[in-house]
Amino acid sequence: PVILSDAMIVPFFSFVPWPEFSLKVPMGDVAGAVSRLRSMPSAKLKRMQESLHANACWFDYYSNDPTCSPYQGLLRVLQMQRSTPWEIR
Repeated sequence: PVILSDAMIVPFFSFVPWPEFSLKVPMGDVAGAVSRLRSMPSAKLKRMQESLHANACWFDYYSNDPTCSPYQGLLRVLQMQRSTPWEIR
């Protein structure tokens, strides 16, 4: 995924390795996003795609993995907030 935002907080950022499979582009650099994507080495794109597939269960409401699903992610965030309720997780 390409995230075009200056302020978006991605879900589950405390345990999902977003930088491994996504590219965050500031709104002021939208024009440069295409050139950044085109200049990425194919090996890096392949690693990003592999990481995306490895982490896709966090966004799959029909995931068969009992330890990795949006529901489990939400429960994990709630458990972390229970221990430190005023920090963003």
